[in-house]
Amino acid sequence: MANALALAISLWLYARAPRARGVSPPRAFWLGNELNPTWLGVDVKMFMYQPSLIGVNLLVVAFASAQRDLHGAITPQMACLLAFWWAYLFTHYVKEEFMLSTWDVLAENFGFMLVWGDLVYVPFLYSLPCWWLVDQTKPFATWQWAALSAAFLVSLWVFREANWQKERYKRTPGATIWGKQPQLVGGRLLASGFWGIGRKLNYTGEIAVYICFALTTGIERPWPYLLPLSLFVLLAQRAARDDRRCSEKYGAVWKDYCERVRFRMIPFLY
Repeated sequence: MANALALAISLWLYARAPRARGVSPPRAFWLGNELNPTWLGVDVKMFMYQPSLIGVNLLVVAFASAQRDLHGAITPQMACLLAFWWAYLFTHYVKEEFMLSTWDVLAENFGFMLVWGDLVYVPFLYSLPCWWLVDQTKPFATWQWAALSAAFLVSLWVFREANWQKERYKRTPGATIWGKQPQLVGGRLLASGFWGIGRKLNYTGEIAVYICFALTTGIERPWPYLLPLSLFVLLAQRAARDDRRCSEKYGAVWKDYCERVRFRMIPFLY
């Protein structure tokens, strides 16, 4: 049903706007013809985050309810996943405006790739660990869920704070970052906070968050780790595309920035 809905919405988006000259029909359908399509005054791209993220949470809650019905209680690791997703959504919606400065909104047209991601990939793959958690009745020891919770909080902080730093700089250029005035390269590119450590540490934090989701299932089975692996592949190629886009946009300033901030996602490695 979700696949059929994604296909129908994508066909509607493809038909409502002319494709750019020189772009083939398959590519236009996949990537979309419009950057930020609107319908009845609603930004369709921004709206589609709602069934995407809320859908994941509903599935996680449903699996937790199923575990309680089947086994009489939920395990600490299932409780962790519930809490992790609540924290993820709370920190998303409390500062939802940061989405306006993300790659998806600024650079990606809205076509089948993003529509399918919102309606199928995110809700159904992001809830993948639940399939193993629902019948996992052996509870984590206190040290296991406590250590996992600490790792999640650090990962979520890196992910959110990196995005919020960029958003604060764009909205209020004089706002401090970690108690200091922001440093810029060429007067344009932020090189303070996480953006002075790596060019895409927000992606690093996000991947670490999803590793924590997978770790709620333990390490006995590899399948839950398809979630962070797929996200790494997605974000690594997106980081490379963003580097190319920024190089074209900023020219020599971007080269200077890359010389100052040498790593994309993993300091000293990548």
